[in-house]
Amino acid sequence: MTEGNMTGTKTVSFDASTGLATFSDLEIDEIGRYYIEFHVTSTPADYDFIYEGYIDISNAALEGMPKEKTTMCQVKFDTRYDPVQSAKDVARLGRKWGIPKKNKGMKVKDSTAASGSVLATLVLEGSNAGVSQAMDEMCKDVENGVKYSFGGQSVSLMPYMMVDGKMAYGVSCGPTNADKGLSPGIIAAIVLVILLFVIILVIFLVWKFVIVPKTKTYDSSADVRALGKGNYSIEDYLFREKTFNSIRNQVPVPNAPAATAGTAFALSVDSRMDMYNDRPTSSVSARSMPQKMPLPSD
Repeated sequence: MTEGNMTGTKTVSFDASTGLATFSDLEIDEIGRYYIEFHVTSTPADYDFIYEGYIDISNAALEGMPKEKTTMCQVKFDTRYDPVQSAKDVARLGRKWGIPKKNKGMKVKDSTAASGSVLATLVLEGSNAGVSQAMDEMCKDVENGVKYSFGGQSVSLMPYMMVDGKMAYGVSCGPTNADKGLSPGIIAAIVLVILLFVIILVIFLVWKFVIVPKTKTYDSSADVRALGKGNYSIEDYLFREKTFNSIRNQVPVPNAPAATAGTAFALSVDSRMDMYNDRPTSSVSARSMPQKMPLPSD
Protein backbone atom coordinates (compact mmCIF):
# COMPACT_ATOMS: atom_id res chain seq x y z
CA MET A 1 0.00 0.00 0.00
CA THR A 2 1.16 3.54 -0.81
CA GLU A 3 -0.51 6.90 -0.14
CA GLY A 4 -3.34 5.12 1.57
CA ASN A 5 -4.03 2.82 4.54
CA MET A 6 -6.19 -0.27 4.53
CA THR A 7 -8.05 -1.26 7.69
CA GLY A 8 -10.52 -4.00 8.61
CA THR A 9 -10.52 -7.76 8.81
CA LYS A 10 -7.80 -9.05 6.48
CA THR A 11 -8.22 -12.82 7.06
CA VAL A 12 -11.44 -14.68 6.28
CA SER A 13 -12.51 -18.24 5.36
CA PHE A 14 -14.19 -19.46 2.22
CA ASP A 15 -17.91 -20.16 2.42
CA ALA A 16 -18.24 -23.88 1.68
CA SER A 17 -21.64 -23.42 0.03
CA THR A 18 -20.62 -20.55 -2.30
CA GLY A 19 -16.84 -21.02 -2.55
CA LEU A 20 -16.33 -17.28 -1.86
CA ALA A 21 -14.20 -15.41 0.67
CA THR A 22 -15.95 -12.16 1.63
CA PHE A 23 -14.13 -9.17 3.18
CA SER A 24 -16.99 -7.12 4.52
CA ASP A 25 -15.22 -4.41 6.51
CA LEU A 26 -12.10 -3.52 4.52
CA GLU A 27 -11.52 0.21 4.09
CA ILE A 28 -8.91 2.23 2.16
CA ASP A 29 -8.72 5.84 3.20
CA GLU A 30 -7.42 7.41 -0.04
CA ILE A 31 -8.41 7.50 -3.69
CA GLY A 32 -6.49 5.84 -6.48
CA ARG A 33 -5.67 2.46 -7.92
CA TYR A 34 -4.31 -0.10 -5.43
CA TYR A 35 -2.88 -3.53 -6.12
CA ILE A 36 -3.89 -6.09 -3.44
CA GLU A 37 -2.40 -9.54 -2.89
CA PHE A 38 -4.60 -12.43 -1.72
CA HIS A 39 -2.75 -15.35 -0.19
CA VAL A 40 -4.87 -18.54 -0.44
CA THR A 41 -4.12 -21.54 1.75
CA SER A 42 -5.99 -24.71 2.82
CA THR A 43 -5.92 -27.42 5.44
CA PRO A 44 -4.59 -29.91 4.57
CA ALA A 45 -2.09 -27.97 2.42
CA ASP A 46 -3.62 -28.78 -0.91
CA TYR A 47 -3.74 -25.08 -1.91
CA ASP A 48 -1.07 -22.44 -1.34
CA PHE A 49 -0.88 -19.64 -3.89
CA ILE A 50 -1.08 -15.86 -4.28
CA TYR A 51 -3.65 -14.00 -6.36
CA GLU A 52 -3.07 -10.30 -7.17
CA GLY A 53 -5.49 -7.73 -8.49
CA TYR A 54 -6.21 -4.00 -8.32
CA ILE A 55 -9.09 -1.95 -7.09
CA ASP A 56 -9.96 1.68 -7.92
CA ILE A 57 -11.02 3.81 -4.95
CA SER A 58 -13.02 7.00 -5.44
CA ASN A 59 -15.31 9.23 -3.39
CA ALA A 60 -18.62 10.99 -3.85
CA ALA A 61 -17.07 14.35 -4.81
CA LEU A 62 -15.04 12.83 -7.65
CA GLU A 63 -17.96 10.82 -8.95
CA GLY A 64 -20.19 13.90 -8.99
CA MET A 65 -17.77 16.36 -10.61
CA PRO A 66 -18.39 17.47 -14.24
CA LYS A 67 -16.76 15.21 -16.87
CA GLU A 68 -15.89 17.87 -19.44
CA LYS A 69 -12.57 16.57 -20.65
CA THR A 70 -10.66 13.30 -20.85
CA THR A 71 -6.95 13.38 -21.73
CA MET A 72 -4.33 10.67 -22.10
CA CYS A 73 -0.87 11.70 -20.89
CA GLN A 74 2.26 9.61 -21.43
CA VAL A 75 5.62 10.13 -19.70
CA LYS A 76 8.81 8.05 -19.63
CA PHE A 77 11.20 6.70 -17.00
CA ASP A 78 14.70 5.47 -17.81
CA THR A 79 14.52 2.13 -16.02
CA ARG A 80 13.99 -1.53 -16.86
CA TYR A 81 10.45 -2.56 -17.69
CA ASP A 82 8.93 -5.40 -15.67
CA PRO A 83 5.52 -6.73 -16.76
CA VAL A 84 4.31 -7.12 -13.14
CA GLN A 85 6.13 -4.47 -11.13
CA SER A 86 5.97 -1.64 -13.67
CA ALA A 87 2.15 -1.65 -13.63
CA LYS A 88 2.20 -1.23 -9.83
CA ASP A 89 4.74 1.59 -10.11
CA VAL A 90 2.60 3.46 -12.64
CA ALA A 91 -0.45 3.01 -10.40
CA ARG A 92 1.59 4.56 -7.59
CA LEU A 93 2.47 7.45 -9.94
CA GLY A 94 -1.26 7.92 -10.61
CA ARG A 95 -2.00 8.09 -6.90
CA LYS A 96 0.77 10.62 -6.40
CA TRP A 97 -0.94 12.74 -9.00
CA GLY A 98 -4.56 12.07 -8.21
CA ILE A 99 -4.62 12.50 -4.44
CA PRO A 100 -3.41 16.15 -4.33
CA LYS A 101 -5.93 17.09 -7.05
CA LYS A 102 -8.99 15.22 -5.85
CA ASN A 103 -10.63 18.51 -4.89
CA LYS A 104 -9.51 20.38 -8.04
CA GLY A 105 -11.87 18.88 -10.59
CA MET A 106 -9.57 16.08 -11.85
CA LYS A 107 -9.04 12.38 -11.20
CA VAL A 108 -6.82 9.63 -12.64
CA LYS A 109 -9.27 7.36 -14.39
CA ASP A 110 -6.77 4.73 -15.60
CA SER A 111 -3.05 3.90 -15.57
CA THR A 112 -1.00 1.47 -17.64
CA ALA A 113 2.68 0.64 -18.22
CA ALA A 114 4.49 -0.38 -21.40
CA SER A 115 8.04 -1.15 -22.43
CA GLY A 116 10.40 1.37 -24.00
CA SER A 117 12.27 2.09 -20.82
CA VAL A 118 8.97 2.44 -18.90
CA LEU A 119 6.19 4.31 -20.66
CA ALA A 120 3.65 5.41 -18.07
CA THR A 121 0.20 6.31 -19.38
CA LEU A 122 -2.32 8.15 -17.21
CA VAL A 123 -5.89 8.88 -18.31
CA LEU A 124 -7.12 12.07 -16.66
CA GLU A 125 -10.77 13.02 -16.42
CA GLY A 126 -12.57 16.05 -15.06
CA SER A 127 -13.32 19.69 -15.79
CA ASN A 128 -11.50 21.57 -18.54
CA ALA A 129 -9.68 23.73 -16.04
CA GLY A 130 -8.77 20.82 -13.75
CA VAL A 131 -7.33 18.65 -16.53
CA SER A 132 -5.44 21.55 -18.17
CA GLN A 133 -3.90 22.53 -14.85
CA ALA A 134 -2.82 18.93 -14.23
CA MET A 135 -1.14 18.83 -17.67
CA ASP A 136 0.79 22.02 -16.93
CA GLU A 137 2.00 20.64 -13.63
CA MET A 138 3.04 17.37 -15.20
CA CYS A 139 5.07 19.24 -17.80
CA LYS A 140 6.83 21.15 -15.03
CA ASP A 141 7.72 17.88 -13.34
CA VAL A 142 9.12 16.53 -16.63
CA GLU A 143 11.17 19.70 -17.12
CA ASN A 144 12.56 19.51 -13.59
CA GLY A 145 13.22 15.77 -13.75
CA VAL A 146 11.16 14.98 -10.64
CA LYS A 147 11.91 11.54 -9.18
CA TYR A 148 9.39 8.78 -8.50
CA SER A 149 9.75 5.29 -7.06
CA PHE A 150 10.10 2.60 -9.72
CA GLY A 151 11.14 -0.93 -8.87
CA GLY A 152 12.19 0.18 -5.40
CA GLN A 153 14.51 2.87 -6.84
CA SER A 154 14.18 6.63 -7.19
CA VAL A 155 13.99 7.35 -10.94
CA SER A 156 13.76 10.75 -12.65
CA LEU A 157 11.25 11.63 -15.33
CA MET A 158 12.85 11.79 -18.76
CA PRO A 159 12.38 14.86 -21.03
CA TYR A 160 9.44 13.25 -22.82
CA MET A 161 5.72 13.91 -22.67
CA MET A 162 2.91 13.13 -25.08
CA VAL A 163 -0.69 14.30 -24.79
CA ASP A 164 -3.42 12.47 -26.72
CA GLY A 165 -0.84 10.87 -29.00
CA LYS A 166 1.00 14.09 -29.86
CA MET A 167 4.36 15.29 -28.60
CA ALA A 168 3.84 18.05 -26.05
CA TYR A 169 7.13 18.50 -24.24
CA GLY A 170 9.38 20.85 -26.20
CA VAL A 171 6.47 21.77 -28.49
CA SER A 172 3.58 23.21 -26.49
CA CYS A 173 5.09 23.03 -23.00
CA GLY A 174 8.50 23.01 -21.36
CA PRO A 175 11.54 24.32 -23.23
CA THR A 176 10.24 24.81 -26.77
CA ASN A 177 12.39 24.43 -29.86
CA ALA A 178 12.75 28.21 -30.08
CA ASP A 179 14.09 28.34 -26.52
CA LYS A 180 16.59 25.60 -27.23
CA GLY A 181 18.29 27.66 -29.94
CA LEU A 182 19.79 26.30 -33.14
CA SER A 183 20.28 22.60 -33.51
CA PRO A 184 23.86 21.23 -33.65
CA GLY A 185 23.39 20.35 -37.32
CA ILE A 186 22.50 23.92 -38.27
CA ILE A 187 25.36 25.31 -36.18
CA ALA A 188 27.81 22.94 -37.90
CA ALA A 189 26.52 24.00 -41.33
CA ILE A 190 26.93 27.70 -40.47
CA VAL A 191 30.48 27.13 -39.21
CA LEU A 192 31.33 25.21 -42.40
CA VAL A 193 30.02 28.01 -44.63
CA ILE A 194 31.98 30.64 -42.68
CA LEU A 195 35.15 28.55 -42.88
CA LEU A 196 34.72 28.08 -46.63
CA PHE A 197 34.23 31.83 -47.09
CA VAL A 198 37.41 32.59 -45.12
CA ILE A 199 39.42 30.10 -47.22
CA ILE A 200 38.15 31.65 -50.47
CA LEU A 201 38.96 35.15 -49.18
CA VAL A 202 42.52 34.15 -48.22
CA ILE A 203 43.11 32.53 -51.62
CA PHE A 204 41.85 35.68 -53.38
CA LEU A 205 44.08 37.99 -51.31
CA VAL A 206 47.16 35.83 -51.95
CA TRP A 207 46.41 35.82 -55.68
CA LYS A 208 45.77 39.56 -55.74
CA PHE A 209 48.72 40.82 -53.73
CA VAL A 210 51.35 38.08 -54.07
CA ILE A 211 50.97 36.15 -57.32
CA VAL A 212 49.75 38.92 -59.68
CA PRO A 213 52.56 41.46 -58.89
CA LYS A 214 55.21 38.80 -59.60
CA THR A 215 53.78 37.95 -63.02
CA LYS A 216 52.86 41.47 -64.15
CA THR A 217 54.72 42.84 -67.27
CA TYR A 218 54.89 46.24 -68.94
CA ASP A 219 52.24 46.77 -71.56
CA SER A 220 53.45 49.03 -74.34
CA SER A 221 50.34 48.53 -76.40
CA ALA A 222 49.21 52.05 -75.64
CA ASP A 223 52.40 53.50 -77.08
CA VAL A 224 52.22 51.19 -80.09
CA ARG A 225 48.62 52.16 -80.72
CA ALA A 226 49.73 55.80 -80.71
CA LEU A 227 52.01 55.24 -83.69
CA GLY A 228 50.74 56.78 -86.86
CA LYS A 229 48.22 59.00 -85.04
CA GLY A 230 48.51 62.76 -85.07
CA ASN A 231 52.07 63.98 -85.52
CA TYR A 232 53.73 60.87 -84.07
CA SER A 233 55.95 58.65 -86.15
CA ILE A 234 58.18 55.66 -85.55
CA GLU A 235 61.11 58.03 -85.07
CA ASP A 236 59.19 59.85 -82.34
CA TYR A 237 58.46 56.62 -80.53
CA LEU A 238 62.04 55.42 -80.66
CA PHE A 239 63.34 58.84 -79.64
CA ARG A 240 61.18 58.83 -76.50
CA GLU A 241 62.28 55.33 -75.46
CA LYS A 242 64.70 55.50 -72.56
CA THR A 243 66.36 52.24 -73.48
CA PHE A 244 69.17 51.05 -75.68
CA ASN A 245 66.75 51.33 -78.61
CA SER A 246 66.60 55.10 -78.26
CA ILE A 247 67.95 57.21 -81.11
CA ARG A 248 68.10 60.30 -78.92
CA ASN A 249 71.92 60.48 -79.09
CA GLN A 250 72.65 57.94 -81.76
CA VAL A 251 72.34 59.99 -84.93
CA PRO A 252 75.28 58.93 -87.10
CA VAL A 253 77.74 61.48 -88.46
CA PRO A 254 78.41 60.85 -92.15
CA ASN A 255 82.00 60.68 -93.34
CA ALA A 256 83.04 62.67 -96.32
CA PRO A 257 83.69 60.66 -99.47
CA ALA A 258 87.32 60.02 -100.19
CA ALA A 259 87.09 61.98 -103.41
CA THR A 260 86.25 65.21 -101.58
CA ALA A 261 88.78 64.92 -98.79
CA GLY A 262 90.90 68.00 -98.42
CA THR A 263 88.41 70.40 -99.95
CA ALA A 264 87.08 73.47 -98.18
CA PHE A 265 83.62 71.95 -97.92
CA ALA A 266 82.69 70.45 -94.47
CA LEU A 267 79.48 68.99 -93.13
CA SER A 268 78.33 68.82 -89.55
CA VAL A 269 75.26 67.27 -87.95
CA ASP A 270 73.38 69.31 -85.42
CA SER A 271 71.10 67.03 -83.30
CA ARG A 272 68.64 69.02 -81.34
CA MET A 273 65.04 68.96 -80.09
CA ASP A 274 62.33 70.87 -81.83
CA MET A 275 60.77 73.05 -79.12
CA TYR A 276 57.24 72.47 -80.33
CA ASN A 277 56.75 68.83 -81.08
CA ASP A 278 59.79 67.23 -79.41
CA ARG A 279 60.91 65.73 -82.69
CA PRO A 280 64.57 65.23 -83.44
CA THR A 281 65.79 67.29 -86.34
CA SER A 282 69.05 67.09 -88.22
CA SER A 283 70.39 70.03 -90.20
CA VAL A 284 73.39 70.34 -92.42
CA SER A 285 75.21 73.67 -92.26
CA ALA A 286 77.88 74.98 -94.48
CA ARG A 287 80.44 76.28 -92.08
CA SER A 288 82.81 77.26 -94.85
CA MET A 289 81.43 77.41 -98.28
CA PRO A 290 83.25 79.10 -101.19
CA GLN A 291 81.44 81.52 -103.36
CA LYS A 292 82.07 79.29 -106.27
CA MET A 293 82.55 75.65 -106.22
CA PRO A 294 85.25 74.32 -108.52
CA LEU A 295 83.82 72.39 -111.32
CA PRO A 296 85.49 69.26 -112.42
CA SER A 297 87.52 69.77 -115.53
CA ASP A 298 86.33 68.21 -118.63
